[in-house]
Amino acid sequence: MPTRAELPSPLPLGLVPRLLNRNAAAAYCGISPNHFDVNVAPHVEPVPIGSKRLWDRKAIDRWIDRKSGMNDAGDLWNDAMGQLE
Repeated sequence: MPTRAELPSPLPLGLVPRLLNRNAAAAYCGISPNHFDVNVAPHVEPVPIGSKRLWDRKAIDRWIDRKSGMNDAGDLWNDAMGQLE
């Protein structure tokens, strides 16, 4: 009998789940789970669902954008509107 990890995903090919467990969130960031615990998890609040703690992929993206100095979409929109004035 296949394990849960071996079962086909119900998601379309190439679609990443919105909520990620610790290992998947770390892999999404390209780092180890221990490195994720120390450097990302303290800054990105997990979403509690039942007894699970899951990280929102979009929240991780926003944190990475801030760390890399990128503006968020709202700032980009405001910047673009300011240039039209």
